[in-house]
Amino acid sequence: MNIKPPLNYFWISIGLLHSTRMSNSPVPTLEDELFINLCEGTLRKYPVTAPDTKNSIVWHIWHITRIEDMTMNVLVNNDEQVLHSGQWNKKLNVNYPHSGNEMTEAEITDLSENN
Repeated sequence: MNIKPPLNYFWISIGLLHSTRMSNSPVPTLEDELFINLCEGTLRKYPVTAPDTKNSIVWHIWHITRIEDMTMNVLVNNDEQVLHSGQWNKKLNVNYPHSGNEMTEAEITDLSENN
């Protein structure tokens, strides 16, 4: 069985989730479309009034990114998390090494407003 076509499709698809600057995509990506005309205040607003969450967009991006970092680097690649490998937690001034699932209201506010 030739696994290259499914893997190629996977890499093309995952690349569309990241900005064109990161993925070198020749077309606008989903991230590009999400952030077009979106102001920082909207990203950081907490709490929000939405049907299934009150967390900010910043919190959701943090959560998704941390889950991807943990699963792809630790579980799939058996390697160190990107957050720790280049001391990104210090560069980003983020003191939350976890995925955010157990954050307190104060921690969610801090992450949303300051990082």
